[in-house]
Amino acid sequence: MEKLVWFKDREKLVILTLLFLGGLLGGLDRYTINFAVVLMEKDLNLSAASIGMVLSAFFAGYAIMQMPGGWLADKFGSRRVILVSITAWSIFTILTGIAWSLPILILIRFMYGIGEGGYFPASASLVAQKFEKNESGRAISVLLSASYIMGFLAPLITTSLMASIGWRKMFYVYGFGGFLILPLFYFLLKGPEQPQPSVDQNPSARETEKKYSLKGILGVPMLWLVFVGAFGTFTVMWGIASWMPTLLHKVYGLDLRSIGWYAFFPPFLSLITIYIGGFLTDKLPLKTSKLLAGFCLGCAAIMLFIIATISLHVLLLNVLMTIITMACSIVIIVFNSIPLKQFPGEAVGFTSGFIYTGTQIAGFTAPLIMGIIVDAFGGSFTGAFVYLMVISLIGMVCFFAASRFEGQVVSRESLFLNSKHA
Repeated sequence: MEKLVWFKDREKLVILTLLFLGGLLGGLDRYTINFAVVLMEKDLNLSAASIGMVLSAFFAGYAIMQMPGGWLADKFGSRRVILVSITAWSIFTILTGIAWSLPILILIRFMYGIGEGGYFPASASLVAQKFEKNESGRAISVLLSASYIMGFLAPLITTSLMASIGWRKMFYVYGFGGFLILPLFYFLLKGPEQPQPSVDQNPSARETEKKYSLKGILGVPMLWLVFVGAFGTFTVMWGIASWMPTLLHKVYGLDLRSIGWYAFFPPFLSLITIYIGGFLTDKLPLKTSKLLAGFCLGCAAIMLFIIATISLHVLLLNVLMTIITMACSIVIIVFNSIPLKQFPGEAVGFTSGFIYTGTQIAGFTAPLIMGIIVDAFGGSFTGAFVYLMVISLIGMVCFFAASRFEGQVVSRESLFLNSKHA
């Protein structure tokens, strides 16, 4: 097995450690809201549709900021965008604990999404600048694993804190945590303020002006297929993550601490698959990786069909949801590796942001649509799981279609405005 020699590179190790730390804190609040709404529902008199709006508000802001965040990272440098992002999300995490009504809560969560929206595109851009293409998949898997770790730690931390200090004070604690880690990023995240060419570019490519054509990027059919496939993946992933606590509380009658333990296992076991996915995307041809992503979404659709049509014991339900989450984890690594492996380094921030816009549109629509469906079905989740199954199948088809596109699908000549093809 190839040694991960880049772990011995101090600069790369510091970059990954910091990005991982930021991902932990961002993921903590992102998952926390799914459990906090169990108590918010009583304090603020929320219906299922209102809960869906609260859960979706973050992703509306996050989706809006994905492409601008990537563009800002490509233009002004990743470090600046990352520092601003951490500052903004810390402020709005604290403000979440102050919310006194549904409209105010929705507004705060929307602004929180705006604040955090630039973090991942800027992080992906930094990875593209500092890591070789044949190690970028594993680097991204380390970065993304932070969210999965918080996926299984957040239920335990959050339910314990809410039981002891309440949901409002809990958000104060999380928000101040962001200000505690901010100095580490300011002093340790070194590097050029302006973006640099990726480490794999040849000397002649480095001389090209770093001003790409958005028309050239958005004219790539494969990118749109991945966009829709990523949308389908996150619809399933976040649809389950956001509504699982409410489902376990309302349908199965579990208390907060029990919900925390049941919600622990899907992301915990998915942490294993995300590292496997990172290894596979660095070793397999891109065509094979995309086919693997389609296969995983097909498996998720089968599990969702079973959940929607059969009355399951809570343990079996948890097993199936864990399988779905693990399958989606591999897909997430695949579509995150595509910008790093198939686009020039200067455009990675924007292309990553574009694909992640699809995921955050999914994050916005999935909780909202599922809440509306649950209300329409009189509290039953059957229709909501059918919806997730259909979206999963659409994503499967898109990744199978995207596998037809191999190699460096976008040439620098078609990307940059100063080329004769621009």
